Amino acid sequence: MKFIFTTLFCITIICNFAQSAAEACSHHKKSSFNSFQNKSNRDLTELNNYDEKFLKLELEVYNTTTDISGKATHLVEVVATNVTRFVFELHEDLNITNAKVNNIAATVTRFGNEVIVTGSTVYYQDDLVSIEIEYNGTPPSGTGFNSETGIFNDFSPSWGEQVTWTLSEPFSAHTWWPAKQVLSDKIDSTEFIFTTNDNLKVGSNGLLVATENLVSNKIKYTWKSNYPIDYYLVSFAVAPYQEYSYKILAAGSPDSLLIQNFIYDVPGYLAQFENDILETGEMLHLLTEKFGKYPFINEKYGHCIAPLGGGMEHQTMTTQGYFVDWLTVHELGHQWWGNNVTCTSWADIWVNEGFASYSEYIYYQNQSQNAADQDMEARHNNIMSEPDGSLYVYDITDSERIFSSRLTYDKGSAVVHMIRNMINDDQLFYNTLKVIQSTYALNNCNTQNIQDLLLQETGIDFSDFMLSWIYGEGFPTYSGKYNTLNDTLFIEVEQNSSLSGSNPSYTSVLELEIIFEDGSDTLLRFDNNLNTEQYYILTNKEVDEINVDPNNWIINMEGNFLKDENFSFPVISSLNNIQAIDFEITNPFTNSLDLSSLQKENFEVLITTITGEVVYESKKASNQNEFILNTDFWISGVYFLEIFDGKSKVTKKLLKK
Repeated sequence: MKFIFTTLFCITIICNFAQSAAEACSHHKKSSFNSFQNKSNRDLTELNNYDEKFLKLELEVYNTTTDISGKATHLVEVVATNVTRFVFELHEDLNITNAKVNNIAATVTRFGNEVIVTGSTVYYQDDLVSIEIEYNGTPPSGTGFNSETGIFNDFSPSWGEQVTWTLSEPFSAHTWWPAKQVLSDKIDSTEFIFTTNDNLKVGSNGLLVATENLVSNKIKYTWKSNYPIDYYLVSFAVAPYQEYSYKILAAGSPDSLLIQNFIYDVPGYLAQFENDILETGEMLHLLTEKFGKYPFINEKYGHCIAPLGGGMEHQTMTTQGYFVDWLTVHELGHQWWGNNVTCTSWADIWVNEGFASYSEYIYYQNQSQNAADQDMEARHNNIMSEPDGSLYVYDITDSERIFSSRLTYDKGSAVVHMIRNMINDDQLFYNTLKVIQSTYALNNCNTQNIQDLLLQETGIDFSDFMLSWIYGEGFPTYSGKYNTLNDTLFIEVEQNSSLSGSNPSYTSVLELEIIFEDGSDTLLRFDNNLNTEQYYILTNKEVDEINVDPNNWIINMEGNFLKDENFSFPVISSLNNIQAIDFEITNPFTNSLDLSSLQKENFEVLITTITGEVVYESKKASNQNEFILNTDFWISGVYFLEIFDGKSKVTKKLLKK
């Protein structure tokens, strides 16, 4: 989430606002998650008995209250062998007045937020079943990002408008409609019918297909979408809006694409934000070029304005507090990353937020490289404000961690940037992102899926990289020494981890800028994945200084590179040849770790945690009787395997899921 600042401020503070924005964005999501964890009695097994095919909401809504009444109709396909009842979640503050299954009266049983609708017969696998739930009431209250609800009502102090809107991520949909809150079950299509006063407009997902004037100064809006949607992206906003819309010729569409905006109908609003609203179309062209065709090309993109301190990426129609370019491009980026391709679980939330945050960098870079550099530098500084933290979320009950602005947003963006550096070919990088989008379109994707497609498309094995930067914690400080001798520049690079008491290594492609005493310079790029590695280049020039990662690709702190006139080493082809030790180990592992490939060799084996604690040690693996380790009681996370054959040592990262 972003905050507006005037053009009088220097561009160097852009990313301080970006950091505040991420914190604002994450605060509501943390609260919503805690609300769900504390009050729900969901039965995951029964939620998996059916697949959502169609959702119809018929609701009466107003801009002065969050009170809600109406009906939700789910069309589901039975995937269990047979069922008699269907489980949903609806907040206990909302009353259910009637329920039907296939248009026949059904029994409703409630346990807190859990709703069980039992039909009059048995339903079998592949049956299509309609479940209607009529309900009303006042959802739990809250305002902005400081609440535990999914529906809000507030007054804009700047523009004098009262708005009711929804924001359901991650588990607050159930506070305003009976939902199946499971990421892996997208609803295939939707129809939302909203009745309100005729001086109001209601914005929602998909296309506005009908507007009907009713008696008593009422009006009915019907929105339809034929694209699959995750439960937390279902939305509406209602206020005395004016509509300001336009069309663009979007790549991949035979027709023009509607950019539909419901904005405050007050003097001066459009005049102030018209240029920003129009820039949405240019942003959509830019992200289409980078990520591929806009995923919802047959419907629309747009915004509903509401008095919140940022934005929420509701599918095809973002709810946004104001128009400012870096906020708008972030939420637009979510239409690809989060809405089209959705994280498989909250453990992989970086798939949503990391790529959406990197959309900001792409936008800045399209404006000026200087702005993009300052964006990434600010993110790195925020990441390194604390020494630890993995991008992958091991504990998805910890809402603070899931929506951490430092890790999920900033480290997520920075890791995407490092992937770009590893590939070192922008055309290939963006083509690979397009392949991810097309492969997992309207579906779910996790970290392993991305790793597999990176290998498939680029030929680069990212497994050690992922272990370092997604599953692992911390960051390196690079330092070293150098010397020029006999027309050879000798360089030694050392990594030291930010994690106290441990020394994991970090895999990356590292750049060193060599500045010579004659004023010339050169840039070296090389694979770096060990704590200490040595490199050389042939030159007769004397070095003035060495700068690490001059283009700021890598999350790192720069130590000193000092000249050591006694430093050199034999220049041999096998220098740092870690392939001298040949072994195969299943990675990641779960409840056991198979070391059988080491059985026939006289290897010394050491396995430690990321903090240096020894969990397994063998001086001569070939003398051990058991080579499959029971890892049931090892905690999930990254481990380091060291193997020494008497001449060469290799360190490999392992992941226990």
